[in-house]
Amino acid sequence: MLMGISMMTMMQNAPIVAVLFGASFTDVGFMMGFVRNLPYVVLSPLTAYLLSRISWNMPLPLSGLLMVVSTALMYVASDLVSVLLSQLVMGVAMFCFFPCGESIVSQSYGESGRLKAFSLFLSAVSGGFLLGSILSGVVAYLFGIRQIFALAAALSAMACILFTRTKTQQSTTINTNIKPEIKTTFPILYSTPYFLILAASYAVFPGYLVLQGFTELDVGLLFFALMLSRVLTSFSLSRIKPEKVKKLLTILSGVTALTLLITAYNPSQLMLHAVLLILVGAVVSIAYVLTLYLISGKPGGQNPVLLIGMFEALIGSSFLVGPLLAGFLTDFYGFTSALLVFGISMIVGGVFSVRQRV
Repeated sequence: MLMGISMMTMMQNAPIVAVLFGASFTDVGFMMGFVRNLPYVVLSPLTAYLLSRISWNMPLPLSGLLMVVSTALMYVASDLVSVLLSQLVMGVAMFCFFPCGESIVSQSYGESGRLKAFSLFLSAVSGGFLLGSILSGVVAYLFGIRQIFALAAALSAMACILFTRTKTQQSTTINTNIKPEIKTTFPILYSTPYFLILAASYAVFPGYLVLQGFTELDVGLLFFALMLSRVLTSFSLSRIKPEKVKKLLTILSGVTALTLLITAYNPSQLMLHAVLLILVGAVVSIAYVLTLYLISGKPGGQNPVLLIGMFEALIGSSFLVGPLLAGFLTDFYGFTSALLVFGISMIVGGVFSVRQRV
């Protein structure tokens, strides 16, 4: 949860700092998308190789340490170069935290408990994102945006210490020699539209809303709503059968697409943004948990850790491309065009979810 707070602080406030330093939305998309997620994309496919050769107790403490460095760089940042370096370090921290943590969960639970374990794992992380969204907004509003990064650095240090005291038993040998078949990667490909939208939302919404006259606290409340939706959705999935999870994903994809189109024609309405981010949080959480469940069950005898690494590489690629695309659209065609493209992407995601086999 502490790591979730620190990461959310970065995702929510780094774009604001970049805009205040004079960055265009395209620049913001490049730094928060391409720079932050390039190391994540490159390293995630190596998850199986890494975990087969090191202790499972190493990656998580390292992720906390790297987040200390990343948030400290934002605290002392005086130009866009410092912001860029901070995002690069964060990309490595996310690799140590997400693919490695998810792989350990997949190797620790059987068929009956895996969906519940993944939903609870995401609930804990999303809970940190939830607290981080409102906490960072309040601190930035009352004490200045720089102070929130000092707090995030302290929380990351606490997470690092707690991770070193948590011992994980490496009871399973990971086979790194099995290459995935194309059909086993379909769930990964089908989830792409959802993560493109989430990534673009984190990168473009904060800076756009602040330039429209909303405060950092307003932004914090909006992303609090998004993360509350993610927490509640993720937790509720632990009580739902996989077949019903798929149906829920299809329905919410359509509702979210409609809301995106409505918001595109009313982009100044704060309440519409709130409803939209709540729906985005719910649909992304469903896609995330369902995809992890499908690829971690050794489909076709495949290596689940390798598939999880590929899945996280795809998420990283979405966070690499999504912000850059959304920033470009916002700069040259207006924020409305970005929302329209998001709506089309959500419709594509809904069509893909219908084709998903559970």
